[in-house]
Amino acid sequence: MNAAEFVQNLAALMPGREALAAAGLRDEDMSAALGSYVCAARECQARPAGRDAAIALVDDWDASRAKIGMVQFLERSLPCPLGTQIGVMEVDPLVVTGATGEVVVVDENEPAFVMCYAAENGARFLDALIVAAQFLEKRARDEIAYDDFAAAQAAAKECSAAAGGPKYENFYRELLSADP
Repeated sequence: MNAAEFVQNLAALMPGREALAAAGLRDEDMSAALGSYVCAARECQARPAGRDAAIALVDDWDASRAKIGMVQFLERSLPCPLGTQIGVMEVDPLVVTGATGEVVVVDENEPAFVMCYAAENGARFLDALIVAAQFLEKRARDEIAYDDFAAAQAAAKECSAAAGGPKYENFYRELLSADP
């Protein structure tokens, strides 16, 4: 999926104000919640063709308010020892590696140490994040119980397939709280 498709798919997951009110959110909290589904296009100069989709998302769109579980995007991509940082998983940097294009989580204190593999490339990472966001939305609406670990594990498998295979499953198991 490219950056524009991700933005469109994320916006399509946005719940209505009525659903948020039914969940007990106050008006001021609703605005923040709804804002997390919107990525505004940036005024951009000509960008090189063939850029990684996740880097394009961060550089061409303001995705910094988008939050999918523990994943949050940066305001702008940043160069780092292994490639380009696009966001964080809790506090640890999410990086598109320069060598392979894989999306990985590196240790915040040791930026050359890969803690976890998230996706084969940025496009597949965006695909998997939409699958994760769909699951998390169902859980937030109590369509899936928070302690339904079997459902979370199945969703993690679906995310890892979208991300490029079983190598990436641990990242999504953590993201979706799939383990008791």
